[in-house]
Amino acid sequence: MGVQIKKAFSIKSLRRLNLIAWNTAFNVVIPVFSLIFSAIIIRIHTPALWGEITAYVLMMMVTNRLISWGHKEFLLKTFSIRPKDIAAIWQKNVFSRAFLAVIASLGLLLFFREFESWASLTFFIVGIFFYRAFDPVTIYLKQFKAALIIEVIGFLGVLAGILIYQQDLTALLYLRMLAASYMIKSLIYIYLYRKDLLPANYFAFNLLQLRQASPYLILTFIGLFGNQINSYSLAILGDDDQLGRFQVLFILFMYVRNGAYFILQPFLKNLLRVNKKTHTAIIRKIFPLGIFLSVLGGVAIAILFPIVYAFGFSWEIYAVGVLYAIPYYLFAVKSINLIKNSQERLLVIIGLISILTNLVLDVILIPSMGITGALIAAAVGQWVILLCYKMIDWKNERT
Repeated sequence: MGVQIKKAFSIKSLRRLNLIAWNTAFNVVIPVFSLIFSAIIIRIHTPALWGEITAYVLMMMVTNRLISWGHKEFLLKTFSIRPKDIAAIWQKNVFSRAFLAVIASLGLLLFFREFESWASLTFFIVGIFFYRAFDPVTIYLKQFKAALIIEVIGFLGVLAGILIYQQDLTALLYLRMLAASYMIKSLIYIYLYRKDLLPANYFAFNLLQLRQASPYLILTFIGLFGNQINSYSLAILGDDDQLGRFQVLFILFMYVRNGAYFILQPFLKNLLRVNKKTHTAIIRKIFPLGIFLSVLGGVAIAILFPIVYAFGFSWEIYAVGVLYAIPYYLFAVKSINLIKNSQERLLVIIGLISILTNLVLDVILIPSMGITGALIAAAVGQWVILLCYKMIDWKNERT
């Protein structure tokens, strides 16, 4: 009996590890591909061109959030409650948000009167909207291996475009290449999930779904600005060259930090069901691994970054990057616990405190320290978030 139990446990553990591995690979390839693009563009041209591209992308990220706020969290939660109605739920959600995409594209005319700019950015918005619509379906159905293959196809298409047009490459041309890859990947996804998403015909505007997802609106923007507030600050207080250099370094450390999310994401719907004691046990297992991965990631970045990008930073900056990554391994599960207990209000408060901390430090540090100041502000913001979660724990222990 003991041998059978151990065998069953071993098989279950291997399946979990396999799931984590494919999910991690799927999530890692996207930033890796972006970093490859950035390295090629910076080497062919300058960090300033990548900074110009980043400035456009940061603006489009805000627009995309206005369209797709909370769709992943809302759909995952709804899929778990009503697994037989996935097609109807997904179709209504996509069609309802498509109206917002049309409004957003028209809104771009207020800022971009030149046709090439407006058309390129509209193409980008439409492409990323449909592409991201499949994220919750991929997570729920755990189709990470297939999604990884789709990402590779998109990567090869954009890479070919960069190499063909390398001498004539502009920020808007690069955005059109990305948009085309988003549309191609969307077509592949709809074919892959045709049995899950297309049997029914529920394409209709549904205001109720948007209202039900509305609690995630503020959280979505807090998540965006919480992660990218330093880039936005540098775009305003610095120049394209600084922004381009900072963004490639920051993305690397952001994905070292997000190792916790890669581990937890395949089991997100399970974590929304377990109790606080289980959450605490998970944190105790993840945190030592998080320290190891953060330090290992920092050393790897310090060694490889100058080789890949032909410029580098001081060891102190890489150390700050490690300090930025570590706290998330402690509070990632705690944030899931707040969602489970319908305490999104606390997530909003914590996010606002972090953003305000980053913003104040950015204004103080960026004018005199540039990239270093932005990274220090980002690291302090993460530790402030951890402190907020600790204060919540202390308060709960007293009551």
